[in-house]
Amino acid sequence: MGAYSVVYISHESGHDIYAQFAVDWSWKVRDRWAPSVKEGLGDTWETCPAGLDEEAYRALLEHFGLKDWSDEFPVERIVSINPRQLATERRKKESKYHLERKEMVSDTLGGHVPAEMV
Repeated sequence: MGAYSVVYISHESGHDIYAQFAVDWSWKVRDRWAPSVKEGLGDTWETCPAGLDEEAYRALLEHFGLKDWSDEFPVERIVSINPRQLATERRKKESKYHLERKEMVSDTLGGHVPAEMV
């Protein structure tokens, strides 16, 4: 299976107007989340420097529906929590707080795999 990816909009300057951004699990950085960028149409995805920037971090929290619990999932912790574990954490919050079930699937092209399957 390919990487589990979360595509997001970046407001970072210095990139082509057609740039696309993602944070990927275990793609080029094994067992870690790492941001990647695709500068223009037709370009290939490139891994960004190690670690999560603020936008990639927020994208993960949003994707897994955990932004209200960011204090439980600081960037230093979330960077090494795999998609299945993050989905499990979301399910616990849904049960405890009677939240609507959130569907979490990879944004990887052609691989809309549920997080629970990773």
